[in-house]
Amino acid sequence: LVNLWGFGPEYKLEDVPAGKDILQRKKLIGWQNIVVREQPPALLKKIDGMYCDLSAIAKGWGVDYVAAHIRKRGFENYLVEIGG
Repeated sequence: LVNLWGFGPEYKLEDVPAGKDILQRKKLIGWQNIVVREQPPALLKKIDGMYCDLSAIAKGWGVDYVAAHIRKRGFENYLVEIGG
């Protein structure tokens, strides 16, 4: 859905996606459709065509790390933005 709306790396949005396209993409989402394997380490997708966008995890970790650094210096009011 991220890519369909033009926010991902695939392409930029030119028109609002059609309802049928949104419904079709919704069949390809959901954390419950991912299996974590520890040995050997892997993420396995249960659905062919599913796309895993993990960029938000990296940005969230970065924001948390910077925020902790700021708090250690005694600041209580601040904003951390890490985006593209």
